[in-house]
Amino acid sequence: MLILVSVLIALIIGEIGLRVIFPTPQTIKIEQIVQRTKDDTGNYQLTLKRHPEEGGLYLRTQTGRRLRPNTRAFIENHSLSNRSVTISTNSLGYRNRELTAKHGTRILFLGDSITFGDYVEEDETFVKRIESLAQNAGLNWETINAGVGGISLKNEISILKETGLSTKPDMVVLGFYLNDYLESPGLYHIEPPRFLAWSRLLYVLGRAIPLGLAMLDVKNDDRIAKWRKDFEASLTSQSLNATQKRFYEQVVQRMDDWGGAWSKYSWETVAPLLHELKSLSEIHRFKLRVLIFPVKHQVEATFLEDFPQKMLLSTTKPLNIPLLDLLPILRTTHSSDGKRLFYDQCHHTPFGQKIIAKEVFEFLRDTID
Repeated sequence: MLILVSVLIALIIGEIGLRVIFPTPQTIKIEQIVQRTKDDTGNYQLTLKRHPEEGGLYLRTQTGRRLRPNTRAFIENHSLSNRSVTISTNSLGYRNRELTAKHGTRILFLGDSITFGDYVEEDETFVKRIESLAQNAGLNWETINAGVGGISLKNEISILKETGLSTKPDMVVLGFYLNDYLESPGLYHIEPPRFLAWSRLLYVLGRAIPLGLAMLDVKNDDRIAKWRKDFEASLTSQSLNATQKRFYEQVVQRMDDWGGAWSKYSWETVAPLLHELKSLSEIHRFKLRVLIFPVKHQVEATFLEDFPQKMLLSTTKPLNIPLLDLLPILRTTHSSDGKRLFYDQCHHTPFGQKIIAKEVFEFLRDTID
């Protein structure tokens, strides 16, 4: 009884203390990280020198990074494209015009920096090009860009649940890149039982404990070293020419990034998330489509290496999720046209965006019904 009474008193004191110290919980808590000014319309104005990472366009929230809503950012000499780029976000934190009443078919795009496209103008991104292609074809499509740079598949699902579903999309398109298996710590939290939802103590603990465990996992994570060792061992049994050896050396070097997609173990984290996406599509009655973006090394290789694409297909096919592999069209364009498709290992030039938009538009048009 003494122990129970002591614990009860401690919990009461903790609850009261947290209510005094912490503000009322919000769905997304924004951490202010830069000074900013407002224009006559009330929108925030940011002037950035080289990259969004440097000027506060991103926000930290309880479920991962987001774009600062209602913001116009002017980027001078972007570090990827060396261009001046303007990024405008709406009230949802999307690089998109403000949404009005739904008209026609609404398509929501989830993804990382490839989808976000902060290094080109908005109308040059493949997302907006698809909308233009649809209009030219007499189709009443409205595309929404919910991409955010540097996020994982987990984070993209969080965006869908937090704000994406409120747009009532008819279709959700996931733009998957080869490093999207990487988890961002603190994306999820433990919700208390409904009858204890009033507790500030459980609210704080439900967020602090998963974040602490995730940070500890990252610090002590030796998975990547194991993936690298296993992959190098698998190469010893293969007969490789000089070109293939150079390619796979790059995979090993980037095992902590896109190279991890060549480890079968990384896909163990992707499968349950795709199952969750499929479940959300059934509950909320939207069609689900997946795109997979290749790394530049795959596109420019003299031989076909598509292990990641096959692994993703092996997950989407049993779930009846249509998948578009963009490797073939980019390889064909690279070999036949010769124009520059990439700024770096994965981000596409306006010409690359145009090629992708045409391919994705035809894929969505053929599968939308």
